[in-house]
Amino acid sequence: MSADKLSFEALRGMLTEHRRERIDHVVRRRMKSLTVVVEDLRDPHNQAAVLRTAEGLGLLTAHVVDTPDQLGRTDTFDPARGITKDADKWMAIRKHRQVAPCVEELKAQGFAIYAGALDAKSVSLYDLDVTRPCAFVFGNEHRGVSPALRERADRLFAIPMRGFVESFNVSVAAAICLSHAVHAREAAGLVSDLSDEEREALREEYERKSLGKRLLSAADRAREKAGESGAGADVRREEA
Repeated sequence: MSADKLSFEALRGMLTEHRRERIDHVVRRRMKSLTVVVEDLRDPHNQAAVLRTAEGLGLLTAHVVDTPDQLGRTDTFDPARGITKDADKWMAIRKHRQVAPCVEELKAQGFAIYAGALDAKSVSLYDLDVTRPCAFVFGNEHRGVSPALRERADRLFAIPMRGFVESFNVSVAAAICLSHAVHAREAAGLVSDLSDEEREALREEYERKSLGKRLLSAADRAREKAGESGAGADVRREEA
């Protein structure tokens, strides 16, 4: 058994019963067949709010399409830490430089691409099949979803409005759509779609992250000790 694994098993008992129960509660509700894609969101508060919503509703993964902005800058996805509340710590964040690779990856995994857009071809959010693997796409705060993504989407959709405004803020729209999808799935009996093996792997990942620096320190000490033992063994072999 590796030094890292030994350290983890030794420290695992430090997790409180409440923390273990919380991890188990989350793992049993994680969904891999529902995801969110944000394309060129520039406002750190919007970036953070979407991630926080996605994690809070049980999504396992989020996708970020981050193409160069008007000044040619890349890596502009930098969600506000005070708003995420560490949501990105508990999710897999897949980053893409272009639209095509993101969409191709999702479609290869069987996802339908639902892009939010104010368009004559858009259907109501509530007419989408959200019980199948699907990715909800939300675009830039000003221009919305790009033409490249619209062309690749399986359906364009809009949230029915009851007031004078034409649309919601992007983070609010994401919350409405993802919440609707999660509750529709639960109504259909789809609480989680992870296999037993995936749940166990995720449980260990969350336990490791909960232990944090304590685990890293213990692993370093174990490796140092293993190194000292190994050095001693080498000396003995050479003397023999």
